[in-house]
Amino acid sequence: MKKYVLDASVYLNAILNQEEKAHKFTEEVFTEVIKKKAIIYAPNFILLEFANGLRFSLNNESLSILSLEKFSQLPIEFFSFKPSHIKEILTIAYRFKTTVYDSSYHFLAKILDGVFYTSDFQYFKKAKSLGNIILV
Repeated sequence: MKKYVLDASVYLNAILNQEEKAHKFTEEVFTEVIKKKAIIYAPNFILLEFANGLRFSLNNESLSILSLEKFSQLPIEFFSFKPSHIKEILTIAYRFKTTVYDSSYHFLAKILDGVFYTSDFQYFKKAKSLGNIILV
């Protein structure tokens, strides 16, 4: 079974229709999930990160809340990191000069033997050598 880790930027671009490629990609992923061919994982803080992205992408509070409600209904398996995981994530963040948050998605894909999908070109450019990552 495929294991996907999508960061908040992919979901934001898809739900807000900011990028057609992200929208089509997420539709394909969720079709695979419905057919039981894939599982989507995310760090347990993704709801906060997604909400923060809405806060700075939309000027309409009601629309942001509606978008957050849509997002929270998606079939995502939430993952809680252990302190030992966070130590490794911090090491990755220092190594590639990235945020701990971005590095945590990538780390999650690595430990699950899945693939991390991001719309963040800067992160992709810095950390692609780590593997298990695709730019959407």
